[in-house]
Amino acid sequence: MIGRAGAPGRQGSLAPAGDGSEGRHGAGDEGHVLWRVRTFAEIARGARRGPTVVVAIVAAALLTLGISDRSRAAPPLQAVPVYREFGDWIVGCDETRRCMAKLAPDDDRSAPLDQAHLTIWMDPGPQAEPELVFGAAPPDDDARGIALLPLRLRLDGVALPSDAAWEDAGSGEIRLRGEAARALLGRVRDGSAVTVAPADGHGATLSLQGLAATLLLVDAVQGRVGTVSALGQPGPGSAAGLAPPVLEPVLRAAPVPPPLVGGADLVRTVARIAAPARRAAGCDTAGNGDASWAQPLTGAEALVALACDSGAYQTGFLLFRVPRNRPAGAVPLRLPVPPLAGLGSDTDGGGTLMGASFDPARGVLSSRSVGRGLGDCGEQLDWVFDGRRFQLAFRAAQERCGGNTAEWPILLRSLIVAPKAAAPKAAAPGASAP
Repeated sequence: MIGRAGAPGRQGSLAPAGDGSEGRHGAGDEGHVLWRVRTFAEIARGARRGPTVVVAIVAAALLTLGISDRSRAAPPLQAVPVYREFGDWIVGCDETRRCMAKLAPDDDRSAPLDQAHLTIWMDPGPQAEPELVFGAAPPDDDARGIALLPLRLRLDGVALPSDAAWEDAGSGEIRLRGEAARALLGRVRDGSAVTVAPADGHGATLSLQGLAATLLLVDAVQGRVGTVSALGQPGPGSAAGLAPPVLEPVLRAAPVPPPLVGGADLVRTVARIAAPARRAAGCDTAGNGDASWAQPLTGAEALVALACDSGAYQTGFLLFRVPRNRPAGAVPLRLPVPPLAGLGSDTDGGGTLMGASFDPARGVLSSRSVGRGLGDCGEQLDWVFDGRRFQLAFRAAQERCGGNTAEWPILLRSLIVAPKAAAPKAAAPGASAP
């Protein structure tokens, strides 16, 4: 079986393959890549100055890169994965060049609707069309629910034509796809705010500050700038020359290991052995013992997670690879987490792992950290174990808190080939350390 890494959601991503010389951190001309990063950072700083200024800055940056000159050879695409914040918007594109942009203002300006959110999805490739998703809930003191359709929009106080193409997406959301979505983005991208008025009289004001820069970055990532398919800077160029989409990279998980016998004893033994490491990490072990766990990794090894610290809604762990019959050989687990400009991470690859869990049947180690209890910012990481090492398979993150709590921009995704079961053989761990 083949399954996608990460939480379920809009995972059907396809993307151009590339030749390996672009779209990866550390590939190609590093100085050139760093120059582009600084340019888009300048755009982010200018996003508060107003949409006209932002468009001018972005257009100048893209012109400098040669992106708008369609008479020349196609320039290198914006490196991926990429995460940026422009004004009240954030955008993330994964290694397949599928992009997600969402409204995430610093403060809640959507009252009286609760959790009003707007998200834009755009796949790569010449045939791709944007998808807009709008959702909201009524105020806490209103138990009637909310009717979103028909939807009335006003751009900076001016009514927009009603569009019957909006459709119910379930779970308190509606969506607009294809040419209708493209046309709406073209109308509003240079505005300041759009007021949303659902059928039942509730309303919300959604900021457009930073949307123009956000759409231009999506165009740069997917090679659309100056073409008829561009969202932020369309032009006469044909979209036929865009690279076709391809599937996510495929990772193969190790065979399912035999069950682990005596996992609780193994946890206690490793806790004694790793006491200096826990002190060095500043772990508060009081009351955290019950959260520690052990899982089978291979026929000869186990994966042990020792609780390090606990907050109101999450626990950090120190992880160890441990020989089942020789716990004294436990070694700290180091995990690959490539740095990404514009994005911090609670995981440094060798320190505590927040919300750690391991599914031996799938060979997937997961971590989820949230910036606050609402869950509207944080990071989700999945690694697949291939029998020798853990490979990063999925990454979704949001640095700034705000917007839809259900989805963070996806920055890495892959297809995991499900493992086969190993022979049903259990190895008992050692009871104590030498």
